[in-house]
Amino acid sequence: MKKILMTFLAVLIALTIVPAAANPYSQTYGFERLSIEIDGVEVSIPEEYGAVVIVNGRTMVPVRFVSEHLGFDVQWIESEQMVMFMSRVDIMHFVAFQIGGYNLLSEGRITVMDVPAMLIGARSYIPIRFFAQVIGFDVDWDYYAQTVRLDRQ
Repeated sequence: MKKILMTFLAVLIALTIVPAAANPYSQTYGFERLSIEIDGVEVSIPEEYGAVVIVNGRTMVPVRFVSEHLGFDVQWIESEQMVMFMSRVDIMHFVAFQIGGYNLLSEGRITVMDVPAMLIGARSYIPIRFFAQVIGFDVDWDYYAQTVRLDRQ
């Protein structure tokens, strides 16, 4: 338990200290009808979870959808506006980010996203490409099929 608490504190410090990348973020959202395939199987986002959103050319998905389909439990830390994903298989494998932040922390490494994590309505959204790549998925975009494909490496 002490190790998990120390890890959480390290995540919190890293997310608040590391400077965010400069990005002219636009507050306009584009809602699209896109497909998402995980390991060749098309998955749908339940309506109560939200919908795919395009922000500055990035495919944003609801955090709850990502966690359930990619094998992670999600925890919302409201006081920090932080989301933590913990692997269902390896408790030490986690990913964390803050709403409004560009930094995605996983296993002590920081990935800088070009679109920030955000709240839309009451839902947390994250760019699916960055999250999926950080946890070991190949990501592909099929323009003609309007499909995001995620495949385990």
